[in-house]
Formats: sequence, structure tokens, C-alpha cells
Amino acid sequence: MVNGINKTVAKYGDWIFLGAATYRFVFYILDLVSAFKYGGGGNGVKTLFGGLFDMVLYFVLLAAIIGVTRKITGIKGVSVAAAMNGNTMPQNPQYPTQQVPMAQNPVQSAPAPTPAPTAAPAPANNVWYCSSCGKQNSGETSFCSNCGKPK
Repeated sequence: MVNGINKTVAKYGDWIFLGAATYRFVFYILDLVSAFKYGGGGNGVKTLFGGLFDMVLYFVLLAAIIGVTRKITGIKGVSVAAAMNGNTMPQNPQYPTQQVPMAQNPVQSAPAPTPAPTAAPAPANNVWYCSSCGKQNSGETSFCSNCGKPK
């Protein structure tokens, strides 16, 4: 159970942090408006600085927790920037994309030549490939950074 939570936090930590930051910031603004409106200027200033201090501590603690879970599990996480830009992960050379055979034209008598298979580059000693999804992982990780399967 704890291992599953660690893997989830490590993999989706950036998204968790972004969601928590948005949630906390919205309620900070609501508290600030309420303090100035109903409590006067003194209470509003107290809420302003107290809320900023609490928010900084909250975000530092959340970032530390995400960092620790990533160290424990070895999962690097899903990048928020890559997801927003529509970038995809590069194809693993050990597991090339499968090509669908095309239907042959009945007029042709000889089949089209097939390209010779290219040799995959020899992996370094500090990498391993996931047996479940084929993702290349660094040697010091003990879980796949893509699917979370143990080494």
C-alpha cells in the first residue's frame, strides 16, 4: 500500500504540486479578501503575511515529500511541461515500433525488398529496460519510470 502511494506521488508529483498550489492560492485570496472586508486593515495585513509564510512552508514541505518519494522509488515523474507541449517520449531502440505489413499488389510478381534490420546500440552498463513496457531506465532505479513495475 505504502509502496503504491510512493510510486503515485513520485510519478505524478508535479501534477499534485500544481493542483495543491492552485487550491491553496485560491483559498489564500478568499481568506485575504474576507480579512480586509470584515476584520479591518490590521487583520488583513496579519492574514496577508501569515498566509504567505504558511504557503511557502506548505510548498517547501510538499516539494520535499515529492523529492523523497522520487529518491525512494527511483521514478522521475511525468513532466508537466512535456504534457502541456504535447511532447511524446522517444521510442526505445530495443523495442522498435512495429510496422503493419501492406497488402501486396496482385500485378507485382516479386515482393518488395525488406530493409535489413538495424542493430540497436549496445546499452551502457548503467541502464536497464522494463520487461513490461520497454522503457529505458537508469541503472540506479529499482522501478520503471514509465509504468512503475519493479526491476
